Amino acid sequence: MDNNVSKEVLVTRKKHLLWGLLSLVIGGIGTFFFLNFYLEIMPNVPFYHLFIPFPIGIIGFIIGAIGLVRYDDRISLYAVVYNLILAVSPLLYWPIGLLIFGP
Repeated sequence: MDNNVSKEVLVTRKKHLLWGLLSLVIGGIGTFFFLNFYLEIMPNVPFYHLFIPFPIGIIGFIIGAIGLVRYDDRISLYAVVYNLILAVSPLLYWPIGLLIFGP
């Protein structure tokens, strides 16, 4: 009987980690596109690399928020904060970069 209970606990732990980890992976993809602007990892990508992190950050935020509401775990909280920063950073980069570097 103890063996079945431990299997159920393990499956539940894997389920609640899934939402947070999926959100972090999606945020990592958005971060890759944002860093591509500075490091030119893929030089043939057009100017989309500053547009893509915003919708990816919103999608990751929603997935992390679902995990946070359902399971109330710490990794989903980190994923929500990370994706929120990812979604806001391109929007802040344009006016701040314009003020610092000029048109």
